[in-house]
Amino acid sequence: MSGSGSSEEENKKNDNFVGAFVHSLGHSVIQGPIDGVREIVNTVTNKEVVPKCEVVKRPEKAEYGTPAWNGQQLGQGAGVLGIILVCGRIFRVRM
Repeated sequence: MSGSGSSEEENKKNDNFVGAFVHSLGHSVIQGPIDGVREIVNTVTNKEVVPKCEVVKRPEKAEYGTPAWNGQQLGQGAGVLGIILVCGRIFRVRM
């Protein structure tokens, strides 16, 4: 039996997954809309009215197939889904 060594590796993999999930979720939910509004305002005005503001840094790209990569993918998807649900709720109330 490998004892505590394998459980430490398992905990590290879970931490990588959870950390990547939370970071990607935060980036999608917080930074995504900020960047979107900035791009729209700057494009409409044809100059840089709103400067780049980085509240949540973009997660570093994880290696394909690792727990961190899976966490990033799921976190990004959950963040986008959350934004879609909020926007849908806002439009439903307005109509």
